[in-house]
Amino acid sequence: MSAYVLNLAVLVPLLGALLLLFIPRTRTQTIERCSVWISLAPLLLSTLLWSGGSVLEARNGFAVDWLPAFHIRYSLGVDGFSIPMVFLTAVLSTVCLFYSAGRIKNRTRDYYFFMLLLECFLIGVFCARDLFLFYVFFDATLIPMYFLIAVWGGENRSRAALKFILYTLAGSAALLIGILWVYFRSVDVGHPSFDMAELAQLNLFYNLPKAQTVLFALFAAAFMVKIPLFPFHTWLPDAYVEAPSAVTAMLAGAMGKMGVYGFLRLAMPFFPEGAQHWARTLVVLSVISIIYGALLALAQSDLKRLVAYSSISHMGFIGLGLASATSAAQSGLDQFASIAISGVVFEMFGHGLIVGGLFLLIGWLGERAVERDFRTLTGVMQTAPIYIVVFAAFMFASMAMPGLVGFWGELYVLIGSFAVYRTATALSAIGIVVTAGFFVWALQRMAFGGASPSAKKLHDVGPQELWSMGPLMGLIVLFGILPHFFLSPWLGTVDILSQFLARR
Repeated sequence: MSAYVLNLAVLVPLLGALLLLFIPRTRTQTIERCSVWISLAPLLLSTLLWSGGSVLEARNGFAVDWLPAFHIRYSLGVDGFSIPMVFLTAVLSTVCLFYSAGRIKNRTRDYYFFMLLLECFLIGVFCARDLFLFYVFFDATLIPMYFLIAVWGGENRSRAALKFILYTLAGSAALLIGILWVYFRSVDVGHPSFDMAELAQLNLFYNLPKAQTVLFALFAAAFMVKIPLFPFHTWLPDAYVEAPSAVTAMLAGAMGKMGVYGFLRLAMPFFPEGAQHWARTLVVLSVISIIYGALLALAQSDLKRLVAYSSISHMGFIGLGLASATSAAQSGLDQFASIAISGVVFEMFGHGLIVGGLFLLIGWLGERAVERDFRTLTGVMQTAPIYIVVFAAFMFASMAMPGLVGFWGELYVLIGSFAVYRTATALSAIGIVVTAGFFVWALQRMAFGGASPSAKKLHDVGPQELWSMGPLMGLIVLFGILPHFFLSPWLGTVDILSQFLARR
């Protein structure tokens, strides 16, 4: 059963994208409706995966030979790290496709084609269990995202798309070199394979600390560009701001999480000594990202740029959790390593829901008020009170308020990191305070006071926006109140990664 579910989750968006090509371009409503209905299938399938405890391990997946001469297989599987990301991708895809209906005025069919293609490749990344297949999906996501930014983006879309593709291709090149190195090492030891589970178990670079150091750096470079962490973040503001709101939600909410997933799935279990060698460097870069991203966000008046820079700060907490898990595991503090890893997974899932909703809300504001500057857009509470309430809820979630999903990820990361990096944990608190400051300041300036001319243009959110925000808001509250429901599916996978990190 799990094999069929996995294949359908990956292939339905691809087949749906191809189906759209047979619908005449002029039938835009048919294209929009078909796209939303197609996206519901992966959402249902990912929900089944989450609820089915028997399919949580990769061994219950699906595999067939693809290029047997090179030991490459089309191999799919899921575990406690994969399932939340597949579910997140499916939720965001459905929400973003529904939100986009009626908003894309030119080349509508092409837009929905690339959005479904992006969903297929993202789910493929999180389900791939063959290292080469992972790379194929990982690199393939660049194609639809490039066109979505370059064709439907803002005024400076060409520059943003070019910057995005160059940075991410450079990271992919480093990843490919690392993958080939790993494969040829497996050939040398007599076990040629691209199977991720087998490669992790082989511990190919045992007692080769220099090789692990270089390989971890190659993998980490690719993943840090995707996350992104300082100093690999400079493509982010342009891409986030210029992309259409629904595309930005997918880019920040789902695509950026591929980098975090890559650390958990490949870099850390494959090269534990390399991870330990670079742990302090990763801590430093993460703390810089937390503080630097928060301070940059504080300096913004454009809401979209504010959220874009705040994402850098939030991703810094993920980097801190990754480094802390490695150091805790190799210091014998297994409990704190598991807590840090759990915080990383919780944070990337929660941040995906939160930032996706924020970018969609900001997009609606830009369409209606033709304004995103909260210094001149005031008094929105008078003309769009429901919008302000929903916007405030997402902002409070991003500030990690208790009772909402953002709280648990940061809490677990801070508990795990305090055991091994107390100074870094204390410094990261600066980012938390600054984040609360700029979000409250922006909300207060935008909501209250006399209604500005831009605010007077607004009418409150309609059914389409409420149906788009409703699922995200419900999940943010659900997992904020019932964190154990979210934690339990991946605890076994967390323990396995902790054991890998403790190896030398």
